[in-house]
Amino acid sequence: MIRRRAALGLFASTLATPGLSQRLQGVRLAEFGGQADGTNASEAFARGLAGAAMRGTDLLLGAGTTVIAVPPGEVADARDHDCPEVRHAILRIRGEGAGRTRLLCVPRPTPPNPGLPVSRPILKSVGAVEFSLRGVTLDGGISQGRRGLRQGPDPHAAALLEVRGARHCVLRDVVLTGFAGHWDNRAPIRGAYGRRGPLLVADCQDVELHDLALQHPTFREGLFVHDARRLLVRGFRLRGPTEAGQGGVSSPLNVMGLQTREVLIEDFATEGAWSGSLMNLGGPGHFTIRRLRAQGRPPRRSEDDGASDFHGKGIDIGAEINDSMFPGQAATEHLLLEDVVLEDMAVYAIRATRRAVCPLRRLTLGAGVVVIGGPEALGASHVATIEGQVVGRGMGRAAGTRRRRPAVSINASGGALRLELSASGPDPLRIPDLGVLRLASSGLVLSGRIEGFPRGALQDDVPTAANDLRWDARCRDLDIRAAPGSTRPAIVAGRDEDRRLRSVEMHNCLLDGQALHRGMAGLVLHAGKVML
Repeated sequence: MIRRRAALGLFASTLATPGLSQRLQGVRLAEFGGQADGTNASEAFARGLAGAAMRGTDLLLGAGTTVIAVPPGEVADARDHDCPEVRHAILRIRGEGAGRTRLLCVPRPTPPNPGLPVSRPILKSVGAVEFSLRGVTLDGGISQGRRGLRQGPDPHAAALLEVRGARHCVLRDVVLTGFAGHWDNRAPIRGAYGRRGPLLVADCQDVELHDLALQHPTFREGLFVHDARRLLVRGFRLRGPTEAGQGGVSSPLNVMGLQTREVLIEDFATEGAWSGSLMNLGGPGHFTIRRLRAQGRPPRRSEDDGASDFHGKGIDIGAEINDSMFPGQAATEHLLLEDVVLEDMAVYAIRATRRAVCPLRRLTLGAGVVVIGGPEALGASHVATIEGQVVGRGMGRAAGTRRRRPAVSINASGGALRLELSASGPDPLRIPDLGVLRLASSGLVLSGRIEGFPRGALQDDVPTAANDLRWDARCRDLDIRAAPGSTRPAIVAGRDEDRRLRSVEMHNCLLDGQALHRGMAGLVLHAGKVML
């Protein structure tokens, strides 16, 4: 663990070291005839990029709004969204700060959606040795979301900024806003999933995203990073609408791909609503998330099941995108969470994998992993080893919903997990009608404290179709306090006498303050071997 943290620290410090891309010299866009006065500067922008690249320096954008009606570059492969490509080896663009310098595209309709304009791409860079963009707002030109965009194949779907094949890619002090794009549901093209947000970085080696903001109005998807061999995301902000129903982004950050390696995400915070997962992660590498603060939407009265699925999910590693679009990928090595606080996630806070085709070798919940409110603190399936601690406070489902998710659901081969879980208090909009479910574990040891869940504090269940005594239940130093007046057993191990666990080991465990013993109220055991 120490060696792993040291390596990530060295990676982060290396990426943050000033390099060639931070030189102060440059050439001004005005020298090529471009003005930041709201007039069309497309041709000047193309000449400026070429001139700065030839001199190996920055293209300097002044304060104001520079309009790009036609993206620079030659028309690319028709199978790759027909977006013109710029192939300069050195491509460095610098504004006077995201609050002062704006690149604005001119939206246009496309054949799949002739009546609804979508954002036009501003720039696509391919094969750069060095790419950097600093101190600029990228504006897709859409000020209000409109329903009716069709899903389906769209050769014109494109991000505002797309960077492919760069050896080194840096974005610093960049705001992405006003973007509305199609959801292109074709198969991946050169390693990039078809869904398009305002930024796509694909097949790059060293990627640094510093102080980026995804700002409302931005519609559909967030940022996509595919196949990054080393990625640092530091200082990301979602400045979304106050309610997800206002047309906010679905998933703010998406990092995935078969070549994804070292990923470090830190200082991540939300200042508005989102409607999908906070972040979708996938790939065979190591993922570290530190200093994350995210608040979803508090529960509402009389909210139906369907609506509750789309108003603030949490961290998702091994998402359905990876399962369906990248079959056969290697297992993700490690997900490490430290100093992560997730509040009022509508469906789940942390979800690690869903299917056997996208396994996770190790999940580490370090210091300060806290979930406040919501129905599910942790759902982990097809994980080899889980270690650490998760704190879940005030867990419960929204009043009026039928969904009864367990606070914790685990399918793991081994490890040690400490739980500190409590059901919700006297909140009339949230009811603690949940249980804690540990499903199909053969080597994981649980400890800690579980209190206030009326539907059973701990249920260790054999899968429905299994009847071969494969699974064990192992608990040590676990203190379970059932909700007053609960009519369900607090501890249930095994489904019935025909579908039993192989063994139950519960050492130094308490139920409502009493040491466990056979026949006590609230304890139901179906197992071949029992050790209390």
